[in-house]
Amino acid sequence: MAKLTLYHAAPSRSSITRWMLEEIGEPYDIHLLSLSKGDNRAPNYLAVNPMGKVPALMMDRASPRKEEPRRGMLGYGDFDTVMDVTAKAVAKGPYLMGEQFTAADVVVGSTLRFGMMFKLLPERPEFTAYTNRLAARPAFQRAEAKDKELAAA
Repeated sequence: MAKLTLYHAAPSRSSITRWMLEEIGEPYDIHLLSLSKGDNRAPNYLAVNPMGKVPALMMDRASPRKEEPRRGMLGYGDFDTVMDVTAKAVAKGPYLMGEQFTAADVVVGSTLRFGMMFKLLPERPEFTAYTNRLAARPAFQRAEAKDKELAAA
């Protein structure tokens, strides 16, 4: 039995955590949740995470507002500026820290990947090239294959 248990719904954003665990080679057990069956709302899971979520990210475009918030209200400023800064950062590549792959690549890469998948982020060439480089990593491919196995079961 591993020291870590990943409460996971395949496919979901918890795949980001799985990918990171694969990157660092940390042993982990899987506790599979079915979001469609409401496993994340069961009392035993709510005891683990009272929000009933598997790892979640704040995606402002997923919850549009009638008016833009004042720039100082959001920690990241405005959407277009964030997209421009992020595009410049990933274009320097191959990774955010140059040649060295880091946890930041897992977080930023997963955010870009899911954002483009759900049409919440623009499919800019810089984002596509960066996420394609990340998807070629062996640990990403292992995590993805394991998720496909779970989804098929």
